[in-house]
Amino acid sequence: MAKGPILQPVFKAYHQRQAMLLPPGLDELIAVNHPVRVVDDVLSKVDIQPLVRQYKTGGASSYHHGMLLKVLVYAYINNIYSSRKIEEALQQNIHFMWLSGMSTPDHNTINRFRGERLKELYTDGTKIEANANRYTFVWGNAIKTNKEKMKLQLDELWKYAQGVAASELDDIDPDGFDKIDKQKVEQTIAQIDAALKDKPVNKQIKQKLNYAKKHWPAALDRYEQQEKITPTGFIQTVTKYQAKNCNNCPLNGACHKSKGERVIEINHQLNKLKQQANQRLLSEEGIKKRKQRCWDVDPVFANIKNNHGFKRFMLRGKQKVSIEAGLLALAHNLRKKAMPTGRQAA
Repeated sequence: MAKGPILQPVFKAYHQRQAMLLPPGLDELIAVNHPVRVVDDVLSKVDIQPLVRQYKTGGASSYHHGMLLKVLVYAYINNIYSSRKIEEALQQNIHFMWLSGMSTPDHNTINRFRGERLKELYTDGTKIEANANRYTFVWGNAIKTNKEKMKLQLDELWKYAQGVAASELDDIDPDGFDKIDKQKVEQTIAQIDAALKDKPVNKQIKQKLNYAKKHWPAALDRYEQQEKITPTGFIQTVTKYQAKNCNNCPLNGACHKSKGERVIEINHQLNKLKQQANQRLLSEEGIKKRKQRCWDVDPVFANIKNNHGFKRFMLRGKQKVSIEAGLLALAHNLRKKAMPTGRQAA
């Protein structure tokens, strides 16, 4: 029986290096309804003359301010916030190439434009961590707690050193550790270190001493700076009321557990302010605004932080953070126009 022809798979033509007589322009490769065109169209109509005033006259030419603004906003729409990643997109992503007209500013140029040229952009109300303080917030109680730990450990190290090398520390009085600062800590640690030199020292004590020497002075410097920007509280007037005779009261032992007469403290001003706030919240206008908040503000911040992965500002300083928040707001509003169905731009 004769065998039939052996069938082979069929592939489309593939000529990777074939030259084109008329190569396509970038504009031909961008879909008519692509979000990048919406960004280009909207921002081309915005008056950005205030940006021009941020540049000095004369000197070397600069990248076009309009191009840089479009690139930044489009990057934020696509959840690209790092200046290095934006630089990379300008070299690799056809939509960024089209938007920039094949300009390729580096990450330093992008960062300078974002941090120095863009001004007067503001927003309101949510907590997003700063790049400079990743995963940390400054709390007065945390500083106080850490300082107390230092005091206890410094006292422990001093007592250990006295037990091992009393003669070396006879003429040295640390004057207690009730209040410590960087200079006192450095001096005390140096004295302990010198006294224990060439002595048999407990391994754990040696580790604590080395850690203190390496980390505590810098930590105290940091605490000092943090304390400058941490509120010092405010004065409150508290009125105390004491019962005259709790012994014969039928509720004695039930209304309070303290020994002696019952004492209560009342801040009348605070209670007055709470009552005013409560009245506003429960008023017709207050109820209306509280209902409005759940769809007006909170979902926007949730969308930016959760859905678009913006958890940390890339810039530092209040003014620059305001600028970046403005870019987020622009990107949020343009995203709704560019992608009304919720699809993600490429």
